[in-house]
Amino acid sequence: MDVLHTTISDGVAVVTLARPDARNALNEALLNALDDTFRALDDNDAVRCAVITGQGKAFCAGIDLGALENDPPALLLHQAAQTIAARRFPLIAAVNGAAITGGLELALQADFRLASTTAVFADTHVLVGIVPGWGMSTLLPQAIGEGRAREMSFTGRFVGAVEAEQIGLVNRVVDGDVVAEAVAVATVMASYESHALAAIRSLYTTHANSRLADAQAHETAVFSRIATELTSGEVRERREAIIARGRALTAKPQTAG
Repeated sequence: MDVLHTTISDGVAVVTLARPDARNALNEALLNALDDTFRALDDNDAVRCAVITGQGKAFCAGIDLGALENDPPALLLHQAAQTIAARRFPLIAAVNGAAITGGLELALQADFRLASTTAVFADTHVLVGIVPGWGMSTLLPQAIGEGRAREMSFTGRFVGAVEAEQIGLVNRVVDGDVVAEAVAVATVMASYESHALAAIRSLYTTHANSRLADAQAHETAVFSRIATELTSGEVRERREAIIARGRALTAKPQTAG
């Protein structure tokens, strides 16, 4: 698929968002591609682990502005999220750049995250005037705790790679090729007994997601209602300001000391 590239080697699938000119923003085609791809990977017994990343300088800049203006993709978001969450194999997010709003939610769908030195994270829903639609209000506090999650969501504050590691949003910052590092970790995981790995992941997932389904359904309903009330001009002006802020941060690589 033109908007999504997938390779499989040694039991590891690498899924790459491929809309670099749009900072890998999520549109209808990409959401459908994510849904189709993860269904196919789940049916492929050769896949024992996966890595998701973005092409170019961004991981994912969130929902595509045009998609939001024309038809809020709440159902597509919900469907893709359900498909990714239902996978049997571990997923690592190799965050190679900005993971903003819906992009952060996508990264949170992974079992854990590795970040490049130029990675930056933010939940900018409040700055744009919309609400989450992909599980942010459950997944973010699971990752970093309730207080830090509320601060990020209520303020729209950008978090750089070093701080992301400090608060547990990512497992570590990679000073080098973050995708290669994620694939190396995934390859080790894929070498283990697949039934045991899947069962252990299932235990973690079942316990962590005991309230996620209801939370995501509620988010989808609220997201759809709020998004239809926005004008395209309002969203565009706010989004351009957010993108400029994110670019200023990603221009400064960070390391953990």
